[in-house]
Amino acid sequence: MAPTKVNIHTPAGLDIFLDHLDGGNSIILADMGARARQVASGWFDSMYADVAATGVRFTAVGVVTPDPASVESVLAWASRLQDRVEYVIVENATSALADFTYWRFTELANRFRETFAPEMVSSFRTSEARGPFRAY
Repeated sequence: MAPTKVNIHTPAGLDIFLDHLDGGNSIILADMGARARQVASGWFDSMYADVAATGVRFTAVGVVTPDPASVESVLAWASRLQDRVEYVIVENATSALADFTYWRFTELANRFRETFAPEMVSSFRTSEARGPFRAY
């Protein structure tokens, strides 16, 4: 199936995910982005119980970099999602000597990892490799 671009900045736009589930798709991948927080959080809160009751499971994929802001973003999402999702965290290094100190050693990040036991994935991607993916 070809990717579908959806306006996720409205609750009606987010309902397309439910339509895809009704259409028989077993996996839906949605890149929500940090700017989608308010609309996406409200929508998720309103539909989660009914959709989860049908057996649908949710996985949140968070990307952290050496920048503390990326960690703060992941932790902010997790504070809303809590245990309603499973977590996969990608440590995205943009240099060979990437320093993930903020992610690995702060109290809040440690508490998140202890509480939710996310699957961890390491990635190394240069800024040049990122360009072609920005078009999607």
